[in-house]
Amino acid sequence: MVTNPVFSLLISTRNRWSDLQFTLQQLLPLLQRSDVECLIVDDGSTDSTSAFVKEQFPQVQLFTNPKPKGYIYNRNFLLHTAKAPYLISLDDDAHFVSPQPLEFIQQHMEKHPRCGLIACRVFWGKTLPASLQTDALPHNGFGFVGCGHVWRKSAWEAIPNYPEHYGFYGEEEFAAMALLQKRWEMYYVPDILVHHRVEVRQRKFDPDYAYRQRKAFVNGIRNYMTFYPYFRLPYTLAYCTVLQFYNKLKARDYVAFWATFRAIFSILGALGDLFQNRYRLTKMQYIRMKKLPLNPIFWKPNP
Repeated sequence: MVTNPVFSLLISTRNRWSDLQFTLQQLLPLLQRSDVECLIVDDGSTDSTSAFVKEQFPQVQLFTNPKPKGYIYNRNFLLHTAKAPYLISLDDDAHFVSPQPLEFIQQHMEKHPRCGLIACRVFWGKTLPASLQTDALPHNGFGFVGCGHVWRKSAWEAIPNYPEHYGFYGEEEFAAMALLQKRWEMYYVPDILVHHRVEVRQRKFDPDYAYRQRKAFVNGIRNYMTFYPYFRLPYTLAYCTVLQFYNKLKARDYVAFWATFRAIFSILGALGDLFQNRYRLTKMQYIRMKKLPLNPIFWKPNP
């Protein structure tokens, strides 16, 4: 066990040993460093994930949930349990591609003391493109994606936990607005490249596609109602709702259209709770947020 780590690698997994094994093999040079700890939560796997990790990667600190507790619960647990000042969150099917990612992380955090979170450059797809070069430069922006980002631990400790009831959509936006509310900054750092080994387009054919669409819309509206100033709420809610319906109909995505329609009733049932919170942005914080560029969620190589 690493006594005084500088970096913590944090991964939650469930029944995806083959993906996790590949990820850990790619991360092995980092796992062998004396300034790195790796924490993994096995969320009730039935494919012997825990046994394989203990046997093949003994340097990993493994936590096992006898029964699944959910992705967000595990992320909160890992972020609170990790000891390092820099907390690296990766999905079990994502790994670093760029050389010396830890050095880039430390250099950037030391250069920008108000940087609470780094959003990595993330390529989504099974196969990496021929060229990994980019003209993008680091910049202060808004937002990040769960499969590849880095927290400054003191920034994480300054904001509320990810809401566990969100499931797997909207929690990053919740955290991003909470960071702004506490006057922390987020930076997109393209020198840190992560390969997320999934095909996003295939998710449309998954059996839980409608459920995911409904959760995404509901949690997005929850975030607006939790953080947006009151003067901005009516327009934002109306605009987002109409735009969602229009885009789904235009794309002839009728599954997502009806999922959005059902989501309206979930939102109406939570109005009382959402209007009573202590996280609302001030008018000036809201204006500053809207001026920030959105940090890229998907990186695509130049044609």
